[in-house]
Amino acid sequence: MVFPAHELLFIHRIRCFCVILTAAVLGVFLAECSPNTHDPPIEVRFDSAGITEARIISSSYGTYNVVNLWVTTSAGVDFEANFLRFFDRTGGLDRWGYPISEVFEEELGLLVQYFDHGVLKFDLASGVEAGLVGDELFGDDQSETGIENEYDGPVIGPGERRVSNVSVDGSTTGFLDTFERLGGIDSFGAPRTEARPDNHPMALLAVDDQPDDVVRQYFEAAVLEHYTYTTEDTTIRPIGRELRERRYPDDEWLSITAFRPAAVLAKGEKYSLELLRHAGSPVLAGESDGVLVGRATHPYAIAYHPQQHLFYRENDGWYALYFDGENGVAAHSSDGTTFERPQVVTHVKTGPGMSIYSIDDRIYLLYSDVDKQSAYLRVGSAGDGRLDLGEPILVADRGARLLAYITNLAVAPDGTPWILIRSYQDTPTGAANYMWLTGATDASLRTWTDPVRLTTEGDAAASTFGSSGSLAFAGEDLVVVYNLADEIRSLAGDRNDPPGLLRARVGSFRGTHDYIIISAGDTVHLAYHADHPEGQMMTYQSYDEETGWSEPVDVGISETHATAMTVDATGNVWIFYSFSGEVKYRVWLLADYALSPETCAVRIDQLVRAGSPWLASAPSADNEVGLLWTERIADRWEVRFTTVTLDQTLAGTVCEEPATSP
Repeated sequence: MVFPAHELLFIHRIRCFCVILTAAVLGVFLAECSPNTHDPPIEVRFDSAGITEARIISSSYGTYNVVNLWVTTSAGVDFEANFLRFFDRTGGLDRWGYPISEVFEEELGLLVQYFDHGVLKFDLASGVEAGLVGDELFGDDQSETGIENEYDGPVIGPGERRVSNVSVDGSTTGFLDTFERLGGIDSFGAPRTEARPDNHPMALLAVDDQPDDVVRQYFEAAVLEHYTYTTEDTTIRPIGRELRERRYPDDEWLSITAFRPAAVLAKGEKYSLELLRHAGSPVLAGESDGVLVGRATHPYAIAYHPQQHLFYRENDGWYALYFDGENGVAAHSSDGTTFERPQVVTHVKTGPGMSIYSIDDRIYLLYSDVDKQSAYLRVGSAGDGRLDLGEPILVADRGARLLAYITNLAVAPDGTPWILIRSYQDTPTGAANYMWLTGATDASLRTWTDPVRLTTEGDAAASTFGSSGSLAFAGEDLVVVYNLADEIRSLAGDRNDPPGLLRARVGSFRGTHDYIIISAGDTVHLAYHADHPEGQMMTYQSYDEETGWSEPVDVGISETHATAMTVDATGNVWIFYSFSGEVKYRVWLLADYALSPETCAVRIDQLVRAGSPWLASAPSADNEVGLLWTERIADRWEVRFTTVTLDQTLAGTVCEEPATSP
């Protein structure tokens, strides 16, 4: 028989009496009963659970299940743990945000589920309820005195705080409407403060950030916020994430299976017994394929494809550049088995879209500020696992945000670096992208030519937000490639005569930034996504001064944001792409003037496949190529690394079936 939680306490008391009496007779101790029925039962052991209702909820961070459970303990008690029912009754996504864990036993006898904006918990004595985590996060000081809210609203809880739509300073917040609409005291708990700015002189509770334009009211299970510069009345602080970071610092939670994206559950299935017994025997996630390079809080950790993120130095090893969510970070591996010594290499807060180049024993690091207004260059050397970079050089200050986006660098035969900059602007008729060229005026690299616009008004009208450009040198020829909405174009010729560059249509285009060009001596290699009846066809072409562009060669069907290419020491061109979680590659074999068989580099488990499978590659000294890719681990993204060899390529290795996810 199944008993709802509110009836369970009486039954539990009877059960405890019987168990204790039996234990006394048998001379053994059974710890299924709590001496204090207001606390979670001591050492309750969950024997099984069936799913009576289930809902999968997906976000950019992954998929998680919210469920109702019928659970049986080792004492033979059946009970309902209706997380989904409580979630719906108290406002659902509006109140709790997206789930960021599965249901699991965090402490003995205590089931929990984490959401963006709070935590739900279940124990035998109380059933499902909001976790009162305010004390743990913000301290238990209840003595904010001298702050009174004189506006209309009920006075609630032992602290006699008022919940109103107006804060103590007269700001309209909508807190009362939100409180009542999303479950009231059952959902939020009692208020612990009045609605007031954190920087109020008498405020005792505060989060780390205290901007002047935010009003907060702290509850036992939530924090309501109102930012005065927005039209939205109320937001709910993501204290579920903050609690996860507090309880599992230094990303310890990433190793716990319950916090990882989950497979879809359905009514009638058994719930994971391992998760129900996690407190006694933690359930840890298995390791993904490849080597962990680093983690990021932004999905574009190695974006964008025209930009380079990996290089190899003989007798030193691999260097990888990635965006961690705030900074550009370089990590090193001497042999490709472990990446260590992460080094912040950008001097200002930046965003996705940076690149690193190893050219003639010099390292060039190119990036923009977070607003994409200014482009910066650092030049130096690599050795002993570290980058030794000079002071940042301001290449261009474009005067407004998004005017220095997706910068790319190439070095001319005389050693002069040239940089291509994409600018983006909204216009009354749509997006306008332009490509701008600048070069260093002397060897000091301290001064640069005024950026010259290369693309036309017609190009701008045919562009999208995803339009960008890149450059390389084929001998003395400068080659610029840029994509429009449905075609890819090039400019080629004398770098000192921008108006005289020869314009050409290279081919059709389908994707977003999905192309890459690389210089190898007198030849420029290009891989890009062309339009195809089956979707996006990874396509290869090359350019030289004598013959111009070669005929296009179909490589394989790909998907958006899945592009990488490199050239090895013998001139073979390695082209990487991805489809349905399989990162594949083919090699344009210089000796055969033909493509190798399609080969699998890595297969990514569907639960950690990133929305954008960014790729990057570079050669080592010996017919071996390194590959970077991203995986989504909840609200973190991992950059991972592996190597592939020419022998594997010629064998046409297929992807192995992935291991079963926990």
